[in-house]
Order: sequence, then structure tokens, then C-alpha cells
Amino acid sequence: MSELSSFPAIGYDRDRAAERMDAAGLGGMLLVSPENVFYSTGYTCLPSSGNPILYTLRNRLPYFSYVDADGRTTLMCWGFSAEGVDFGADRLVGFNNFAEAIESLGDVVGRAERNGRPLGLESTAPRFVSDLVSDLDVPAGDADPVIDELRLIKTQPEIELLKRSTEIIESCVDDLYPVLEIGLRRDELMRIARTMLFERGATGISHLTFTFGGSNPEIEIAEPLPEGRLVTLDLGAIVGGYCSDNRRYAFTGELPSHVRETYDTMVSIVDDVGAMLVPGTTHAEIFDRALALHDERGVAPLARFTHTGHNIGLETEERWLADGREETIEAGMVINIELYTMLDGLGQIGDEESYVIGPDGPERISVLPREIREIR
Repeated sequence: MSELSSFPAIGYDRDRAAERMDAAGLGGMLLVSPENVFYSTGYTCLPSSGNPILYTLRNRLPYFSYVDADGRTTLMCWGFSAEGVDFGADRLVGFNNFAEAIESLGDVVGRAERNGRPLGLESTAPRFVSDLVSDLDVPAGDADPVIDELRLIKTQPEIELLKRSTEIIESCVDDLYPVLEIGLRRDELMRIARTMLFERGATGISHLTFTFGGSNPEIEIAEPLPEGRLVTLDLGAIVGGYCSDNRRYAFTGELPSHVRETYDTMVSIVDDVGAMLVPGTTHAEIFDRALALHDERGVAPLARFTHTGHNIGLETEERWLADGREETIEAGMVINIELYTMLDGLGQIGDEESYVIGPDGPERISVLPREIREIR
């Protein structure tokens, strides 16, 4: 098989999967979400991991990954899409219509040996999947904790994709600053950013959360950029399925000193919190320290403050770093720390940085200068 037509599962580890399932008391897992099928088999079913046709045809030609107790994977997918291609699954079962998909799924699940243990299902599994498992009289358990724990620890190829994704968004932001001008519409700025991201090698876009002052950043609004406003450039690229997330600012006019000082304070808080991303540190320790730093430095945390950041990977936010005392930082994680406060009349301001966690601590991979550019 040509290397050009080989699509391995770059993050999945069979032995770790078997160990996690055994600890959770599962005899196997049935994975159906695009992220988890891609992760466990290499099947390019994400809209950003290759030809998006596999994602957009999922209503007629769904895909499944069955993981047995030893961590071996069976990919069930549209047979034509796998012709002449080597995916990372141990076994391939092809079908060419929805009825065959259900038949194949029932055959694989029904014949699999699970030693009396339940089959792990994702909580987001479609009803037709849960109905089939029920009809087969197969006891079901929860696959979410197992697959989530697996995905949180990144392999080096996954980390390289996350680094490349971060490089792309920072290059894009750097080139967006000169585009900003009074009167520019936000939807137009988003259109320009989309083009820039793909020109730089992104295979998808996770978000373009831009805002001109206090406006709703989650919706694409065609508002013009006025004078005296804080411009938020929060965006994420996707490369090979892996998401980045970062934020920088500009200001239309002369930057008020109190805005600069508040921003510098938030940057210092994020840096100090980021330095705590050492293996073994609990989420609660990080959470408590973040609150203490806000208090020490005289800035109020955002009113809706519930977490200090999130793991990042195949999804923009994989696990929140909240106040849990059981969850800990581990080597191989990639984590985004983001903390904010409010400025009267200008909206929220803060800092957001991404870190790769090594055995001895964090490496910050977002390196674009932390400054608020003045737009004159």
C-alpha cells in the first residue's frame, strides 16, 4: 500500500485502550462520533480531516468503530470509500447503504466476545445504535470516560499538528492587524480571516470569535468597526482534525492606559496559572490559585467564571479545568489557559495561551506578542 494512501490512527494506543476498558469494567466499546471514529481508526470522517464527503454523507452511510477487550479496532464504513486505502483499523467491514450498515453493525456487535462485561457506548450515540444494542440484548455501559481519558494524552504526531494549527492562527492574526480600519464590517473581517487560514494550510476552522466591543461574538453580525473600541481576535484553525485556540486584541484609536494596564495584569495571571501545569497538579489547585491571583492583583474575575481553561485536541474544548480535586495534569496533555475580567464600556479582556505539558512542566506554544495594537 502506498504511503500516500495510508491513514493511520496517530493518537490511538491499543494497549492503553485495553487497560482503560478493563479498569472501567467494559468488555468492548462501540464508537460512533466522528472524532472518536477518526481517533481510533484513522478513518477521515471529520469535516476537516480530508474530503468532507464522508462527514456529510453520514446520514446515509454512517461509520462505526468497534474496540474489543484487547484494544483491537474494527472499522465499519462505506466500502467504496475504503477501496485502495489503508486505514489504521485492525479489521475493515464495508457496506454500501444504510440497511447494510445496520446489518453489519449488528453482526459485529452480536458476535463479539465480551466475557460477560457490558459494551461501552458514547452518550451521544444515535437512537438507532442504542436501539440495536438493546434489541441484541447486549448490556450497555459508559464509554465516555474511557475514550476521553485516552484522547487527553497526545502522541507526538498529534502535538505536531496542534503546534502547526497554532502557528497558522498566529500568522493569520498578525496579518489581520493591518486589515483593521474604522468602518470595516465584522462579517467582512471574518471572510478575510477564513481565506487567510486556508491559504496558510488550515484544513478547517474551529471558530472565528471576533467582537468589536461588547457585541455578541458567537454570531456573525455585520456591524461596522467604530472608533474607541476594543477588537477581539479569537480564532482557531484545524489541521488534520486538530484544533487551535488563541486570542489577541487591537484598539481603534489611542489605547487608554487603564486598558493596557488591565491587559498586562491579565497576561501576568495567565502566565502564573500556566506555570502550574505540572504533572500531578490538580484542577482545584489551579482554580484556587487563579482566584487568588485575581484578588492579589486587584482585578475581578469574569462574572461567569467557572473554569481556568480546557484541554484541546480533536475538539476545541475537550475537558474544562474547573475545581475538581480528582482530575490532574498529566504529561502529554495540551491545555489552553484563558482568564478574563470586565472593562466598563469595552467588554471583557484577558489572555489565552496554549501549552504542551511535558514530564517537567509546560511549554507555551502560542508565541505571538501579547500587545494591544493601536489602529489609527
